[in-house]
Amino acid sequence: MARSRSGAAPDTRERILDEALRLFAERGYVGASIRDLAKRLNMTSASLYYHFSSKEDILDQLLAPYLNRINDLLDNAGDMSDPAAQRRFATAVVDALAQIGPRFVATLADPIIIGHLTNRVDASQMPDRIIDVLTRHVDDANRAPARLRAACAVGCIPAGIDAWARANPGQEELDQDTRQILVDAFLAVLATPTRTTGQ
Repeated sequence: MARSRSGAAPDTRERILDEALRLFAERGYVGASIRDLAKRLNMTSASLYYHFSSKEDILDQLLAPYLNRINDLLDNAGDMSDPAAQRRFATAVVDALAQIGPRFVATLADPIIIGHLTNRVDASQMPDRIIDVLTRHVDDANRAPARLRAACAVGCIPAGIDAWARANPGQEELDQDTRQILVDAFLAVLATPTRTTGQ
């Protein structure tokens, strides 16, 4: 995978990444070009390529903080049989997604980005790692339904953020109430249902 130049000016790189995040959120990854990005920044495409080798390189740099944060969270996850630990985990995941911005999270369903993430070892293994962490305390007899609930719980967070972004086109940050709703939805889906008999 291509790498950006390590000696590039940090301020310029950050400015490019900030504008790329806005552009990808507005137009989607496929709909945004290096030429569009350079124009917004009053730069030439050649100047932009000095700092980043490709659009894929920019995407990698945008995703890296989120991926690193989730991987750190997984590395240090405790016993997920504890409801308080589950809530801390869900809150950290929501906060990590909020960090890169709800508009950009909504673009992560783009098939091109999904394909790109699949080719990254740290990203392609992440869904299974999250499910493993959430269900490792479950006994073998109940493991399959627990893994299904965990997968649905994880999936509801980006789905909820996408719904929020569509309903709030002028807002750039998730408010605290919305974050709490996402955490509660995650925990509700993850919870083992109480079965009732009769009726």
